[in-house]
Amino acid sequence: MQATQPNSGTAKATTDSNIKRYRVADDFRDYSVMFEVDHNILTPELGLQINQFWTNHESRADEEDDDHVRAVIRMAGELVIGLMLESGWDVDFAISQLDQGKNWSEKFRDEEGWGAEDGSPYGRCGIRVIAATVERPGFDSLSLEELQEVPNA
Repeated sequence: MQATQPNSGTAKATTDSNIKRYRVADDFRDYSVMFEVDHNILTPELGLQINQFWTNHESRADEEDDDHVRAVIRMAGELVIGLMLESGWDVDFAISQLDQGKNWSEKFRDEEGWGAEDGSPYGRCGIRVIAATVERPGFDSLSLEELQEVPNA
């Protein structure tokens, strides 16, 4: 899973230069989540605090060249994709579908360690979900193989 800033063809998030958009995608599947991040809220200090709340914070920071903010955004992508898969439904919505983004933003920020809500679109962590494509595997994408050995019970 990699966090990247979308290309210049993506519409600007706002005129505020401290709000940026990021796409977190799974390299092996067609899962992706797009976030808007308010860097006035998600500062390097808060990024460090959120990252250090969880185990393996050093390895996440190392993966992002010691940038705790990027590590936190990437970790948010992992969490949101997981929540979407757990829902049991295909999730596919665009930036214009604000209710879906708000719903998923609130779900993920309600998880432990993400700071919950504060009345702003970005919550206490400074991140909101604005688009996603996460689809459960379909029948055609799965394979079935009979195993020769029966495991001991």
